Amino acid sequence: MSLESKIETLTQAILALTEQLTTAPAIINTTQTDAEPEQPVDDVVDEKPKEKVAKKKKAKPAPVEVEPATAPTVDDLQALCMEIVREDRDQTAKIKEAISSFGGAKTIKQVNASDLPALKELLDAIKEATNA
Repeated sequence: MSLESKIETLTQAILALTEQLTTAPAIINTTQTDAEPEQPVDDVVDEKPKEKVAKKKKAKPAPVEVEPATAPTVDDLQALCMEIVREDRDQTAKIKEAISSFGGAKTIKQVNASDLPALKELLDAIKEATNA
């Protein structure tokens, strides 16, 4: 059985289960507290499908454009370090020194997130010195 046919079989099973869930009668809470007034079963059953229909009719919200984050991420800084080292392997010691200046961290992951912009500035300075 190929992967595509397995995916198709699973998709059909999911669609069948979804259909069963949408057509199944609503589960009624049989325990009532003193604060809840008694309601006929028909009223409770009628409310559930209306809510489901209302949810289906709602339009999807428009996608929100996310501005790129101004703070660098750990991955960004690791990529920058790799870039610098590829250009000049002798810069490894300077990179390690820059990272350790933030609380004695040995890796970028150990640097506090609030210090990442300052570390990026140091790494950019190292890169510029390498390119000069």
